Amino acid sequence: MASSFGNTPGMHLQDLILDAKHTATNEQKAACLKLLRVVIKNLADPARCTDAKYRQLRLSNEKVQAKLLPCPSAVEYMMAIGFAKITDIDGAAYLRIPVETTVNPSHMAAALQELTNAIALVEPSSSSASAAAAAAA
Repeated sequence: MASSFGNTPGMHLQDLILDAKHTATNEQKAACLKLLRVVIKNLADPARCTDAKYRQLRLSNEKVQAKLLPCPSAVEYMMAIGFAKITDIDGAAYLRIPVETTVNPSHMAAALQELTNAIALVEPSSSSASAAAAAAA
């Protein structure tokens, strides 16, 4: 059955959380989602969403490689919210929101809430760990 989401951020976020191919651990998913949350939080800020600094990620960046790239759906998610894969004249690869693309801060605020909820789904909570330890005792 085909997804009703189509090529939307929600579909890619769902793919990232479910990760049917088991390519990323829950710890990797949580780290990825937290990085995405930082990016989206900056884009939800009307003062920052027009600043080029907050509209791009260099794919060779150590944090991007360690946190974002282990989760293939994360790149698809970013592309669904307006980022494009771009290679600069110097050969550096980026995920970048093109200058001519307007970022809607209210849409980014909604995405921020979705990411926060997604983190809660994949990140082991301390209360769950405490409950498991108490049950084992």
